[in-house]
Amino acid sequence: MAITHTFVSGVEDGADETLVRPSNWNADHSGITIVLKASDETVNNSTDLQNDDELLLAVAANEIWELFVVIYTSGHTDSTGLQMQWTVPAGGVMYKVDSRDIGNVAANKSPLRGDATTSHYILVTGVATVYAHLVWMTYIGAGSAGNIQLQWAQSAAYAADTTVYANSYILAHRLV
Repeated sequence: MAITHTFVSGVEDGADETLVRPSNWNADHSGITIVLKASDETVNNSTDLQNDDELLLAVAANEIWELFVVIYTSGHTDSTGLQMQWTVPAGGVMYKVDSRDIGNVAANKSPLRGDATTSHYILVTGVATVYAHLVWMTYIGAGSAGNIQLQWAQSAAYAADTTVYANSYILAHRLV
């Protein structure tokens, strides 16, 4: 479900045409877009990355977006978990830093991991425990429109469920 916030201001338009004014804000600003996952999605015994059914965002050519993503997930063992990556329109790039990276600064040398379109792993331990995985990203588009799309799978095939839960979300803001 995509929700676009419409800017509403109690302030009257001023005389300065160079300023963004309440009457023209919505004409050229998309505001904030929220994509909320409505239902749980489960993968069992598979390492094949698959598109998440709901965590995707449509973008136009040459746009720049900042995204904050919360993924609620649970896994199956103490040694494997979830692998994920993001697909973007042709020519676009996505840079990320995530909660896993921040916790491993010494091992990774930097929390700025770079390309979000490369698969990486999240350790999810314990069947009954739900974890929140946080991702901050910047998408820089090129000449193609399309979707920013989460792909995920188990990091090691295991005959038990790995789940991305409802209420996981993308909070996105178009910068350009």
